[in-house]
Amino acid sequence: MIFAPAAHGDPFSPNGSVAVVRVGDGTTSFSNGNAAAVSILEYDLAGNPIIGMSGNVRASFATTGANAFTLAANGTSEGTLSINNGILSLGGYNANVGTTNVATTRNNGSVGAVQRVVARVDLSGNIDVSAKLTNFFDGVSIKSATTNGNDMWASGLATNQTTTFNGGLQYVHQTAPNTFTRTSLDTSASLRQVQVLTAGSGSQLYGGGGGANPGRSVFKVGTGLPTTPSPTFTPSFVPTGGSTVYNSFYFTNLQGDSSKNWMVSGENTGFDTLYAVTVTGTLAKWSFVSDGMGGGTWNSNLDVGGGVGGLGLLNVSGITYGNKNVVLYATSATGLYILQDTAGWNVTINASVGSAVATAGAGFAFRGVAAIAAVPEPGSLALCGLAFAGFAGAIARRRMKKPVVA
Repeated sequence: MIFAPAAHGDPFSPNGSVAVVRVGDGTTSFSNGNAAAVSILEYDLAGNPIIGMSGNVRASFATTGANAFTLAANGTSEGTLSINNGILSLGGYNANVGTTNVATTRNNGSVGAVQRVVARVDLSGNIDVSAKLTNFFDGVSIKSATTNGNDMWASGLATNQTTTFNGGLQYVHQTAPNTFTRTSLDTSASLRQVQVLTAGSGSQLYGGGGGANPGRSVFKVGTGLPTTPSPTFTPSFVPTGGSTVYNSFYFTNLQGDSSKNWMVSGENTGFDTLYAVTVTGTLAKWSFVSDGMGGGTWNSNLDVGGGVGGLGLLNVSGITYGNKNVVLYATSATGLYILQDTAGWNVTINASVGSAVATAGAGFAFRGVAAIAAVPEPGSLALCGLAFAGFAGAIARRRMKKPVVA
């Protein structure tokens, strides 16, 4: 990866952790669309802050100047966090804190225009905001970004040729430090989170649908990592109607049988279970049921509904232990929650929500979340069951304590 660090924070823990995007500076009002400060916090897998030189802040982005990276204060569908190959990524704005209605600013090279940015943070704490582009989500918010290093994919609202240009799904390639090319893959697609995930047949781009095009589902986008226009959007579950938007998602495998995974045109995705959060705050679960002939259907395993007790979940990530134990990390604007689904494949979700294990605090709000799994040392896989049992106990004890204000 061609990295041009603008700053350097503390490294992330090698033992597994949870990264959370936080917006605000302690005095921010979240009732408007003004640009707000952004940082990334780190918690252990039980929700305790991991303290370093700057508390549990691992990345603190500049709030003014050439390297500024901000988000809209009221942009609850912005700041979605993705992780791939040890690199965290998210989309935002090269705008000073306080910039009015930052999500609708022009990005056309005119005086006062605001460039959109793909920010990348590696697990050593290097912060790169060099991917600043013009004519990139011009007049509309950038929702998400993902990367495999020098290639990046960014998503947002679809292009409206009157006020919005080069929205939808965009591909960015880095050729040298501070040098990038951009390709519009589909400007008519309205998307939320995009993620590069590596499983099954290899690395693949996925995206959550945010409108009538490509639909209201979670999609496999193209073949592998698309770099040319008009990739095919293949839905997982049958697209839902109404105004449902899938803001964030977590794919996993609970059967341990590759022949039963979701297949698309002969390609094995490596997944058979999907969790997704809608913009109404509902966490839903689906399982893929193979027909044994390369096809199948996604079954709904219901959801934790009603905005999870009115909490209004925004984003989800997870870690899977064995074939049944899925630990989900979800954020609302005010808190970080841990949900455990031990039901297994194609069984109704049994996750429940307790109190937040961490809270954003006054003048701050949470946005994206990414679970960072520890890499097992040789010979340690046999201990996974014991590790999960101990981990579950740690969460239970953690929930008996008051939540931490980061």
